[in-house]
Amino acid sequence: MGVDMAEKLFELLDQNELAQIADCESTIPIIIQSFEEDALTKFATLSDLPLIQLASYSTTYDFAHVATYAHGVGPDSKYVMHDTKLDE
Repeated sequence: MGVDMAEKLFELLDQNELAQIADCESTIPIIIQSFEEDALTKFATLSDLPLIQLASYSTTYDFAHVATYAHGVGPDSKYVMHDTKLDE
């Protein structure tokens, strides 16, 4: 669609004075989460807000690489909870 979601999100946060940690730490904590590495790396150039790489269970991740651009990982619940029904 040609829309840079990282820039759009930054513009929206900036308009509401929430684009940087210092802007929002006394009002509302903001953490940016995405399944898209490109969106997170782009957003990192615009803001210092914490970034979370959302992890899909069906994708393999190099978590050492994820650590170069994200502050943490939001794992799929299958990474966290074992349910034998999910393995079928």
